[in-house]
Amino acid sequence: MTRERLDDHRRIWSEKPVLGGVYEPWFDLLLEQAGPAQRVLEIGAGPGFLGGHARRRRPDLRWIDAMTQPLAPLTAMRALLTWEKITAGNIPPA
Repeated sequence: MTRERLDDHRRIWSEKPVLGGVYEPWFDLLLEQAGPAQRVLEIGAGPGFLGGHARRRRPDLRWIDAMTQPLAPLTAMRALLTWEKITAGNIPPA
């Protein structure tokens, strides 16, 4: 998905707030799978609506969105290359 398409999705969502309500039950089901205070790595996050919803509903989670955090993949690579341990308790599907 291109950056332009992601921006277009964000624009559509901002013009139609009812869409957030449509996806809320699905987002909540995903969040129920996360234990308390877990780290969550969101890969292939699209326009990032799940992450925003998660931050509002579950502030105890440490949410990392690889799409909006350009250094997240580099941090993960650095850890792998230096043999540091990375743990993520929850990795939602893309």
